[in-house]
Amino acid sequence: MHLTLKKEATKPAALNFLQQQARFDDFIEIFNPERPHEALAMKCPAEVYQPSPRPYQGLPDSRLPTVLSREEVSRLIDAAGTLFRRTLLMTLYGTGMRRAELARLKVSDIDNQRMIIRVVAGKGGKDRDLPLSPIQVARDQPTECRGVRCPKSSTGTSCKC
Repeated sequence: MHLTLKKEATKPAALNFLQQQARFDDFIEIFNPERPHEALAMKCPAEVYQPSPRPYQGLPDSRLPTVLSREEVSRLIDAAGTLFRRTLLMTLYGTGMRRAELARLKVSDIDNQRMIIRVVAGKGGKDRDLPLSPIQVARDQPTECRGVRCPKSSTGTSCKC
């Protein structure tokens, strides 16, 4: 911030933001056409300023994320072909974990006693704990095989139940 601007526009501080903005606008009216600046080859800022040819479009509309119903979530998880993919989807959706965090997840990061998942070096390199719900733990237990080793089978071989 220019030293003169700081002296004239901010001290003493105004009572509210609107008064401070008015003070700043008054200073700009005086400063831009009258005072040359070294960085502008000793020209006044008003001589160098060119407005943008692009019209201001405003800020983009911020959209809320789509929230899936319970049935849609169930269909999404059931559509996963393998138990591994089902587990990935359930962990992502159930904990709110990021995809990259899930890719780096280790078995040692899951604490079943405290019911938490420890995310190490997540977004921004920060560690955090995520709650692990009992429903998710119960749901992770396979109720049907889907072609993997069957817990119901006495031989432990692959089945089609």
